[in-house]
Amino acid sequence: MLYMEVFSKFLSETDSTVRLAIPTSALPHFENFGGRDLLVRDWTGQEWKFCFSIRKVGHPRPVFTGDWVRFAQAKCLQLNDLLIFTQLEHGQYRVEVFRETHFELLGQKIMWIHVDKASA
Repeated sequence: MLYMEVFSKFLSETDSTVRLAIPTSALPHFENFGGRDLLVRDWTGQEWKFCFSIRKVGHPRPVFTGDWVRFAQAKCLQLNDLLIFTQLEHGQYRVEVFRETHFELLGQKIMWIHVDKASA
């Protein structure tokens, strides 16, 4: 399956609790979604509806709202988790979140794991 990374970022406190601020460099990927829901799948295959908009108050920056907060709570997202947002070959979107770890498995350092409630 072909995919393209749209953006990646380390989550801020606001990202993990209120809304996800999207890097402005990713704005061209969302031009057709202003104020509309964007269906996004996580790494388990579950669908989420993220609403794309550009904040009008404060710094005008693109953000995801809608199911974003529910997603962040369900996955127990934290400050500095790494989010990777990709677009699949058929225009579908996928979101993955990783958390830095400090453990070894069979003598190999495991640096990042998928974030999920079970691994929080």
